[in-house]
Amino acid sequence: MARYAFPDVVVSLGGSSVPDVTVVGDFDVNPILEEVTPVGSAPQTYAYVGVYGAGEITLEAPYSTTAGDLQPVIMTAGKGGTLAVIITWGGTKTSSFSAIVKQIKRGASRGAFTKFAATLQPTGAVSEA
Repeated sequence: MARYAFPDVVVSLGGSSVPDVTVVGDFDVNPILEEVTPVGSAPQTYAYVGVYGAGEITLEAPYSTTAGDLQPVIMTAGKGGTLAVIITWGGTKTSSFSAIVKQIKRGASRGAFTKFAATLQPTGAVSEA
């Protein structure tokens, strides 16, 4: 069985690879459940309501103005803008979705690169291949 690590992750936004991403936050896809425990029953019972969602994901990179890097790509989309996102986790395993730019952060600290981070909220279908 092949094992994959951080160097095997590829992030694509808007159809182009974004080479400077240094942090890819956790990406969760969850079915929405509702408790349906009947009166008088002790064990909790749940049912899938037919809707699923994906949690927000944060991407981070050193602040850069180089075309194709994270900061220029996110700023081109703008706050509230939508981007096509494809994350290749290793080999050919991918997660594909559209995402809204929910938050943009910048942070500077002494002795380190200025950080740029974008929080993306997936919207619509999430394809896992």
